[in-house]
Amino acid sequence: MKTNKRMFYGTIVTFLLSLVLLLQLETVSVSAQTWDVSARFDIAHCNNFYPFSSTPGEIGETYYANLDGSSDNLYTEVHGVECCLEGSCRNYWGNYYVNSTRMGPWVVERKYVDDNTYKILIRGASKADCICYWTNEGGTTGGGYVKGEVVINPDSGWKITSIVKNSVNNDNRGRDVYCNIDEDSGTIEFAGGSTCNGCCCCIDSGQIDIEVIVKRVGGQPVPEFGSLTALIAILLIAPGIACFVARSFHRD
Repeated sequence: MKTNKRMFYGTIVTFLLSLVLLLQLETVSVSAQTWDVSARFDIAHCNNFYPFSSTPGEIGETYYANLDGSSDNLYTEVHGVECCLEGSCRNYWGNYYVNSTRMGPWVVERKYVDDNTYKILIRGASKADCICYWTNEGGTTGGGYVKGEVVINPDSGWKITSIVKNSVNNDNRGRDVYCNIDEDSGTIEFAGGSTCNGCCCCIDSGQIDIEVIVKRVGGQPVPEFGSLTALIAILLIAPGIACFVARSFHRD
């Protein structure tokens, strides 16, 4: 009779421990799937940046979003004398630049195409270069400059399938400029500078213009640690736990 009680208690304890293990493994499984795309700006000199939201981002902070049917509409442009007056910078050249168009603040946008396709756009520029040249706002000094990284989560079931644009402005102050896109890892690294030398109406200071197409591959993502893994683990450890619990109830 005592042996039956021991086995009963052992079975209950084994079940509870197995349930905890299953929940822990499922939590690990889901955690890798909670975001599809992330964005981080390490430097954003002389303008704000907007990652997936109309709220300005913070330097060094990573922002996450899902490709769940949502779309962003954040990109803006300024035209004519606005290109020179932005940031209280005056236009000393009269109407020479009335037809100019300048990118607004940096943005990272999701553009829904269909349930299996998205466009990811990273674009924008700094304010007028004459304003940026003498400030140390946003992590650097000199003309407009931007540096950051966008990642398509390789465990989310989405993958970069084509590169539409990969344009970043050059820099004449020795700062790095690049656009590195790794389709396998889903990583987009970018840095854009300025060759404006403090000119108020130079429109491409800190300018970047990047666009990639991402597609869902292989259907829904398969968790790294799923229910099957948890079940196998339970089957392997359950007998040992039951035996240990039964012995612990033994009285001489």
